[in-house]
Amino acid sequence: MKEYLQRIGLLALVGISLLLLPMNTAGAETPPSTTQYKITVDLDYDAGTVAALETVSYRNVTGVALSSIVFNVTPAYYRAFTLRGATVDGQTVQPMLDGVVMEVPLTTPLAPGATTRVALDFRLQVPSPGTLRFGKSGGILALGNWYPVISPFRADRGDWDRHRYTNFGDAFFTEVADYEVSLNVNRPVRVAHTGTPDKTGASQWTFSAKGVRDFALALSDRYESKSATIDGIEVTAFYLPQHAAGGELYLRTAVETVRWANRVLGTYPYPYLFVAETTSNDPAGVGQEYPNVVFISSQMTATGGGMGSYLSYLVAHEVLHQWFYGLVGDDQVYEPWVDESLVVNLSYEFFRANYPDLYPGMWQRLVDGERAGVNAYGDRNVDTSIYDYSNEDHYFVVVYRKGAIFLNELRKIMGDDAYFGLLKEFASRFSYRIATGAQFLDLAEARSSADLRPLIARYFSYPKYRGAADYDLPNGRFYTQTSGRSAGTGAKGFAVVNDADAPMWTEFQRLGGVAGLGYPVSRRFKWDGFTSQAMQKGVLQWQPQSGRAYLVNVFDEMSKKGMDGWLEAFRQVPQIADWSADAGRNWPDVVQAHRTLLEVNPAIKARYSSVADPVKLFGLPMSFGDMGNNYTLRAQRVVIQQWKVDVPWAAAGDVTVANGGDIAKEAGLLPLDALMPEEAP
Repeated sequence: MKEYLQRIGLLALVGISLLLLPMNTAGAETPPSTTQYKITVDLDYDAGTVAALETVSYRNVTGVALSSIVFNVTPAYYRAFTLRGATVDGQTVQPMLDGVVMEVPLTTPLAPGATTRVALDFRLQVPSPGTLRFGKSGGILALGNWYPVISPFRADRGDWDRHRYTNFGDAFFTEVADYEVSLNVNRPVRVAHTGTPDKTGASQWTFSAKGVRDFALALSDRYESKSATIDGIEVTAFYLPQHAAGGELYLRTAVETVRWANRVLGTYPYPYLFVAETTSNDPAGVGQEYPNVVFISSQMTATGGGMGSYLSYLVAHEVLHQWFYGLVGDDQVYEPWVDESLVVNLSYEFFRANYPDLYPGMWQRLVDGERAGVNAYGDRNVDTSIYDYSNEDHYFVVVYRKGAIFLNELRKIMGDDAYFGLLKEFASRFSYRIATGAQFLDLAEARSSADLRPLIARYFSYPKYRGAADYDLPNGRFYTQTSGRSAGTGAKGFAVVNDADAPMWTEFQRLGGVAGLGYPVSRRFKWDGFTSQAMQKGVLQWQPQSGRAYLVNVFDEMSKKGMDGWLEAFRQVPQIADWSADAGRNWPDVVQAHRTLLEVNPAIKARYSSVADPVKLFGLPMSFGDMGNNYTLRAQRVVIQQWKVDVPWAAAGDVTVANGGDIAKEAGLLPLDALMPEEAP
């Protein structure tokens, strides 16, 4: 170790004041952001309380007028967040907080290109022990995902992202912004942070950061540190005194990883990188990436070890997230493989390049772990969301390990030069932007001399790589998946289009597209005089007077037609409960009353709540019943069932969704001629 320390010019600094490091001039200049956060923080380190005033300047680049701005408030999940007041351009407003989704109404519609200023006065009680990301334990206070952050606007849906938080995976989705954070602590501590310190005092700092997706802090009055410079970037390890060996491995691994990644992926464009020890009471919560700073759990730090140990892998993994998640953003909720699979693969590539003797054994353990996990939990496509899993180990097996194995196969087909050229171009092209999995695969296909479709089809469900099961039309898209033939074969299917009668394609996308509504199962038809089209998850109906399409309450309609007996006998769906009391309630109270049905079964509640707006997609819960071999929640548009025993389509304990559109089709509610697949336009 001494030889290594001398080679990189290590400087050990131990104390209780903030480590001040020179600015780095390496890396490309960050582009101007459309959102600026200014946060003033008063932190009582001993009590774990935060008083904050957050002001956000937001410029509307969505292309549509906005009536509200949606924030994601992760600390609300831990009941650690209290909003004391909010203003928009100086006028008091009343935001609505639903779980972690906070909608701030605007005083006047915000036109495209216009700017507004939102101020939020809030308090935090940091949980103890809390989590690796957000908690206070062992003499360390971690502030990750601790403040309201503006959600991305989903142009494909015409709405803000409204994802629900789940306690595994990384349930975060953010765009780059500029930050100025003023921190005042009640006593001296050391701080690992996002950004650069503009001003310091005994316990006061102002940090600025440009072009970052988040802002995080880790603080302790017990931290010791070691630092080094690599390619003009100051890398610093913060750790507890009893974990000095782990802290030294932090620094060695981080420095070597940055050196390698700068060459392979492009230069890290920020002046600082911190690796900070935080505490976790979750065995799975061992590391977390944030811009310019990564958190590593105390229990992993205590294990120490040399290069090739799990701690060294973990540090390399989290540091490489600075490129994929940090620079190149992705939807970590619905497409987590875009950063996690790449980073797992790159972590092993780092060891293959720098420690070739260690790599074979490390890689074989990953392959063996993936095989064992698939045998234990079942196989799935890599392009799955965090909501597709009820078991965190299963999620890791597929998104982390299987995704990394795909990329390893891709590298072997393309060759090292082409593969690493692909990664470098992907990083360059999508830095400071949001990238999709399809964009990565399209770029791989464009750069490869081999046909990648068979490989991609083995690992992913993207229709483009499965025999052109659906494809664009000038005014919409044509789908063959529900034509009754194998997807992609034959010319018949169902088109979802915009025309003079209804902009059904636009509305289909606004309501979530295939991910939200499934594939079309009918042509257009008239239902109660309105232009309608059935999708797997519901029946879409165009309402010209409101200029929107809505989902038909299929199960309410079946009840009106006297089909409750059929539903109970053939689909194990309970009768609707008595909701006559709804007539005297306002809408929020109606929703609350119906949601009490969810408290009976936590698994069904989790599935109902897993979508951004369950009332919009699933309708109100209407009844709950023990149907013998399953528990069933009947909602207005879907049926959600948890199975007590193994059945051909689900294992005991699994939760499945019976789609409203498919059941309406089965029950004979839809015109027969509308169900006949049509020739492609």
